[in-house]
Amino acid sequence: MPMRLTYIIPAYNAEPYLERCVETLYMQDIPVEDFEIILVNDGSTDQSQTVAEKIKGEHSNVILYSQENGGAAVARNTGLSLAKGKYVSFVDADDFLIPHTILKVLEIAENKNAEICTFIMASERDTNAISYSRNKLKRGEVYTGEEMLLNHAGKSSVCSSLYSLPFLKENKLQLTVGITSEDIDFNLRAYIYAQRVVATNYVCYYYFNNTQSTTSVISTERKCKLLKDSICVNENLRKLSCLPQVSSTLSDYFSRRSASATVGVLMSLSRATDISKSEKKQLLEMLKEKALYPIKGRTLNSRSTIVALLLNCPFILKKKIGIK
Repeated sequence: MPMRLTYIIPAYNAEPYLERCVETLYMQDIPVEDFEIILVNDGSTDQSQTVAEKIKGEHSNVILYSQENGGAAVARNTGLSLAKGKYVSFVDADDFLIPHTILKVLEIAENKNAEICTFIMASERDTNAISYSRNKLKRGEVYTGEEMLLNHAGKSSVCSSLYSLPFLKENKLQLTVGITSEDIDFNLRAYIYAQRVVATNYVCYYYFNNTQSTTSVISTERKCKLLKDSICVNENLRKLSCLPQVSSTLSDYFSRRSASATVGVLMSLSRATDISKSEKKQLLEMLKEKALYPIKGRTLNSRSTIVALLLNCPFILKKKIGIK
């Protein structure tokens, strides 16, 4: 019988959290022989390697792979290349799974032959978790990826779903390296190809708000990087809208989402008092080079569509973001 589940954990300087994370994977009521854990030490400079070796020595189903630091996307792609489970679960080393939850999701995924099976994430900042309360989709029903996106039910984080490994391999789906928003980019592409997506209402994943992590430190340099990455994901939205397998309805959705994202970038620039005028000009030029500005067409809602029309006026835009 093939292995049912592979957990992929990228670990970078995760020494204080790694053991806690792994312990919760063994609290999911899944027999040890039915799952594997791939720990990818992504060039940690603390004792993560030592902790990972200790974990590997205690469990027969743990695979440890060490590499030079390349970021979460590289580490997750390494895990995908080594995975043998029918389904894949991405878990960040400083987060953990809520005990006795994932087996329920895995069984639904198997019974429904799902390519993607989603669950709910909780966090310290939001113990009520993220829900689908505003869409009309039924839990446990099978939908296409297009239906999920059009109903605003698509997930942003890769940690909030189980993915069929054959589905990922068949469609050559990996995480894009070098951008901060690789989760969003990956899921958008995955939902295009997915024909069998199931949403569950199980709260399975606990996002730990680690204030020491690299994603929590918002320096001016990092703000600029996040905005540049947002522009890259935005450009990919435009490219996705032109793919031959994308319907006209989904193409329109991607175009409108792209327009909304451009509005978001420009409004972020208007609020960013710590970003210099020269950096703002560079980001604006980047939007122009990628043909994202002036903003074309409608956005996802009428209010931001009006804002887009105003921002398309050079005088208003420059005054809004504080450049000449």
